[in-house]
Amino acid sequence: MGSAAVPAARPPVSDRAGGPPPVPSSSDSAPSDLPLPTPSEVNTHQATAYMHTLPDADRPTVVYVDRDQVCLAHGRVLLEITDQSHYVHGDLLTRDLDGSEAATYLELEKPVGVLLCGVLHHVDDETDAAEVVRGWVDVVPAG
Repeated sequence: MGSAAVPAARPPVSDRAGGPPPVPSSSDSAPSDLPLPTPSEVNTHQATAYMHTLPDADRPTVVYVDRDQVCLAHGRVLLEITDQSHYVHGDLLTRDLDGSEAATYLELEKPVGVLLCGVLHHVDDETDAAEVVRGWVDVVPAG
């Protein structure tokens, strides 16, 4: 068996000579030629922690909701790192905040944002995913 050369790992874009490639202008390229954004490694609760100009009490509260017990166990260990981040049991299809665990952490007299990331494709075909989203828009305070 012969030996094979192992190529060196390619350095990150920021470490390469010349830096990242320039973003083409709309006049000289098709939209499909635009570079894609780099995925973020920052979770929602971490992004709100960057709001250093706000006192802790004024920072947004982030409540992750899941119905899977394994995800809950891991989420609580990994994501409940500040007084403003919580991981609670709940179900996307149960759009009632009254008495819910999530409501214990939310100030429902103030605007609430709902991020439905990577969940709507789990809604079965008999359930209208658009109605699920509308239901949450109707339940949370506007603002």
